Amino acid sequence: MAERALLATREGSLTPGFERIVSASSEVVESLVRDRPADNRYHLPPGLVESLSERIEQDDITRVAVDGIAHEGQMVDLTSALPDVTVRDRRGVVWERLSEGGNPVAAARLTLRDNRIDRRRARRRRRDQQTTAPAGEDGAVAEAERACDRAAERLTQRQETQRRQISESYTGVDAYVTVLSSVPESADCWAGLTGEAESTGPLRPATPTTATTTVGPHELAVTDTPGLFAGGPEWLRTATPGTMAAVERADVVLTVGDVGGLPGQSDFDGTRLRVPSRGFDDPPEELRARLRSVLPTSELAVRLPYTDDGQAVLSWLYDRTSVRELEYGEDIYVRVECPETATESVERRVQQVGGSSVRP
Repeated sequence: MAERALLATREGSLTPGFERIVSASSEVVESLVRDRPADNRYHLPPGLVESLSERIEQDDITRVAVDGIAHEGQMVDLTSALPDVTVRDRRGVVWERLSEGGNPVAAARLTLRDNRIDRRRARRRRRDQQTTAPAGEDGAVAEAERACDRAAERLTQRQETQRRQISESYTGVDAYVTVLSSVPESADCWAGLTGEAESTGPLRPATPTTATTTVGPHELAVTDTPGLFAGGPEWLRTATPGTMAAVERADVVLTVGDVGGLPGQSDFDGTRLRVPSRGFDDPPEELRARLRSVLPTSELAVRLPYTDDGQAVLSWLYDRTSVRELEYGEDIYVRVECPETATESVERRVQQVGGSSVRP
């Protein structure tokens, strides 16, 4: 049975995609929206906190999702002011969603956040009780500090692992393509290109997922990413470091929705291309054609000797290039299209068997 949730914000409206993320794992009963300044104590205005308390008791609510950024002290006060429910702010909602999908970095980031809230709570209890007994609240604070240190170390290790997995894999392909979408928008770019089943729903896949495909003469590694929420703020990027690693590595980025402002996009030049945002109804064939138009290729007119070695190279050309024309005579004449980066290797292979090639 899904948990029953209330959404709350003081910002006048919900962030696009926020309700979709919460409703992916909970039944959203109602959204309580106010347009008020931030409250120093609760983040939410006191009147809204009172309304939440009443609705929690009336409607058997088990979760409150706050569409806003609350600091640790505000989270301590807010959870204390409400009945026994799980309370997450905007960051916690996103990290939890990614964690549930199997993202170990997001799980570590969420644990660190919870530990820091526990540390703030322990410090407040020590202050309120004015105790210094080692076995009392001082001991609780020390344990909370150690838990934060362990969680921070685990987070750093997992971030490095995820970045390394992206940067060191699929190194033998002709080009690397990254699919980047925004929440609530999504598209089947990755599935359409690779033929693989894709994870559906907001912030899915929870970690970057890569498969290979062929577009024309190009063998591509195509990476689907969790996408961006609320413009891709720093707190989201720390939980999905593989997304930034995939964008930084990409030869082509396929964008869907508003992904402007992401660090690294301004660095794209003639060899780091962005395909304009894809229409949601574009068939995969049009997407492949668009990709092919931006991937650099070369055409070669090849002459091969009509020998066993020449036939072996012809088979090799069928495997490594797109063969456009083939004619047999005293020699073998073939016109091929290949990735620009592979041109010299094709020319060398042809020369090794006594053949020749020209670029039309």
